[in-house]
Amino acid sequence: LQGAVLATAAMTGGTNFGDYAVGSAAAGAQLLNSTYGRSAELESDQYGMTYMSRAGYDPSGAITLQETFVRLSEGQESDWLSGLFASHPPSKSRVDANVRTAAGLPAGGVLGVESFETAMKKTRAAMPAYEAHDAGRKALADKQYDEALARANEAIRLFPEEANFYALRGDIRQAEEKYGMAVTNYDSAVRRRDNYFYYYLQRGMSKHEMGSTDSAVSDLERSIELLPTAPAHYTLGNIESARGSVDAAIDHYRIVAEGGGDYGKAASGKLIELDLPRNPGRYIPYRCYADSSGNLVVAVMNETPVPIKNVQFAVTYTDNTGVTRQSKKIVPWRIEPSRVKSTATGLGPYDGATCPVTILAAELAD
Repeated sequence: LQGAVLATAAMTGGTNFGDYAVGSAAAGAQLLNSTYGRSAELESDQYGMTYMSRAGYDPSGAITLQETFVRLSEGQESDWLSGLFASHPPSKSRVDANVRTAAGLPAGGVLGVESFETAMKKTRAAMPAYEAHDAGRKALADKQYDEALARANEAIRLFPEEANFYALRGDIRQAEEKYGMAVTNYDSAVRRRDNYFYYYLQRGMSKHEMGSTDSAVSDLERSIELLPTAPAHYTLGNIESARGSVDAAIDHYRIVAEGGGDYGKAASGKLIELDLPRNPGRYIPYRCYADSSGNLVVAVMNETPVPIKNVQFAVTYTDNTGVTRQSKKIVPWRIEPSRVKSTATGLGPYDGATCPVTILAAELAD
């Protein structure tokens, strides 16, 4: 579960849409708060160091790691480490216990310093490019497009293999409403990394703005395969709505509406607009009671996030001759979200045994 949450965070990190993922990756995040007793921590260290030694590694590396954690925890130098330390707190006593464990294991083994430095050489050489990228992201957030573009170009010059740098340039062009240029840059990003949702999402959004609907749908659907997001579902909902595919549009809007946030609010409005005429009873609960004359009064409530009006309902009742009849009534007033309006039907006497009402129709208020 922790791996799923961290992987999702990594996939969405550094993008404008990190907060809009609408999957289930965070469903088990509360389980990460589980803590372990100190004896369990020490036992896991002991097993881990024993396995390291048997595999040919120098167990003193575990001691060095714990010493580093102690130092970092004192200064809280890393946000993700602070979460790790909440359930796995480092301490000097834990380091001391590991020192005693290492003393009982065979000396020597591989530390891997040289191989690590070799592996990290290319990464460290590329750091200036990533620093330029980060500066470009900040400039883009501040709407300093020329500065952002200069930084993106610098990053690409220093390390042309990195797909994210082209995505940054695409995001700049998209913000400038230069959608054709944006698509060209997202193409470059996809060629370098074809399994990352963000590039397809952004390219699909730009294509949609250009009117290339079929190609936009293909990209947006591919992005959802990789990671469902509110912007992708919302845009697909708009496309399906424009095509007249109401059921498909409703499916997309409902997914987004359940996620909340700005996109969720917008999707709720779209969902109500499409679904209210077809399923008014889904959004308008009601109750029945008798007035002072014993006749039926019907109260209806607006459970949508938008104002409605002209709620129509049918009442099934038995008249004085014993004949069952149906009468249609209307609540003509504007009803704000979460508000209730009542209307007298003039039908009675009402015994309160049932509430013989069926919601027939409603309209969005202007």
